[in-house]
Amino acid sequence: MHTLLLLASVAFAGHPHRHPPLAPAGDFDHDGLANAAERAAGTSPRRADTDRDGWLDGEEVAWGSDPLDAAAGPDDDADGLYVVQELAAGTDPAVADTDGDGWLDGEEVAWGSDPLDAAAGPDDDADGLYVVQEVAAGTDPAVADTDGDGWLDGEEVAWGSDPLDAAAGPDDDLDGLYVVQELAAGTDPAVSDTDGDGWLDGDEIVYGTDPLDGTVHP
Repeated sequence: MHTLLLLASVAFAGHPHRHPPLAPAGDFDHDGLANAAERAAGTSPRRADTDRDGWLDGEEVAWGSDPLDAAAGPDDDADGLYVVQELAAGTDPAVADTDGDGWLDGEEVAWGSDPLDAAAGPDDDADGLYVVQEVAAGTDPAVADTDGDGWLDGEEVAWGSDPLDAAAGPDDDLDGLYVVQELAAGTDPAVSDTDGDGWLDGDEIVYGTDPLDGTVHP
């Protein structure tokens, strides 16, 4: 037994550049890939960034790019999508705007529009809301004024009124304050003179008086 250990030591000592074997489940270079996975990918288990492109081997494998090719990175076209996301969306990993509509593929995916259809953009109806915002608000991505009250859906969302109710507009009581401003001031969005002092809520805000105190006038 001692003789075998001695022979093994002598054999290893005779090869000063030979590295000791690595545990398959370990991650010697801390790049996010186990040593066994490095061998399967063809990357170096002792170098965190085999192709030296600035991305860890584990990142490249996770993102679908080539950890052995410095020219094939996670987002070569700089559109905001990694290769694996491009593949999932069906977009071209080498083209920033696959459908040529002027919007980056990453923007379209983030905003809920179709990066493969130039006619389906982030805000086709030009109402100030991207598709994903229209979906959240319940408005029609193809109609600028869903409730037909004369106000753009984006305006109503911004001002705190209901873009699905034509009777609930940005300033239903005509006091000069939008709903979101009424809420901030504590005034009633349905009453033009909340404190009943004869002055519109909007006038009182402009003049610096309290629209909730009927004893204080501009």
